[in-house]
Amino acid sequence: MACNETGNNQIGSIGPGASADDSINNNEPVNYPYPVSYADQFKVGNGQHAQTVLNIWKNWDKGTLSQSKDAFADSVTMVFFDGTVIKGNRDSIINESQKYRDLYDTVTSHIEAVVPLQIDEKNESWVSVWGTEVSTSKSGKKDSIKLHETWRLNNNGKVYHVEQYSAKPPVKDSL
Repeated sequence: MACNETGNNQIGSIGPGASADDSINNNEPVNYPYPVSYADQFKVGNGQHAQTVLNIWKNWDKGTLSQSKDAFADSVTMVFFDGTVIKGNRDSIINESQKYRDLYDTVTSHIEAVVPLQIDEKNESWVSVWGTEVSTSKSGKKDSIKLHETWRLNNNGKVYHVEQYSAKPPVKDSL
């Protein structure tokens, strides 16, 4: 499995006719040093799920989260990078998230990678997103953060669980 930049923002993968040398997983048995809940179970999932998640990111940037309401399941759990967990119905999740977004004047996201994933054995669909968010507070303070998020979608393609991880971007060399 690989993502290829095709110039049209579509997700690509290794397809029929690819040699074993082209694949990351050569299907040889692996003995991991830890128990892993999802080892070797992921495959490329539904690209429409990735589009759903990126549309939510875009509405976050624009400050128009209500436009993403229909992308969420009736009940949602969100775990944020600072340890905050919010659970509730989609209306309350949208309202709480919008209140937080309203603390910022502008938000601009830059997506490095998005991968839709399918785990058939557990009947789960995930989307992983890696990106950088640059925000400006209402007071004019500018900040940026690297984000990795995993979004889980139900069988109807609705988001029901999100987990977020973050890091400060590396300091650029002064040379």
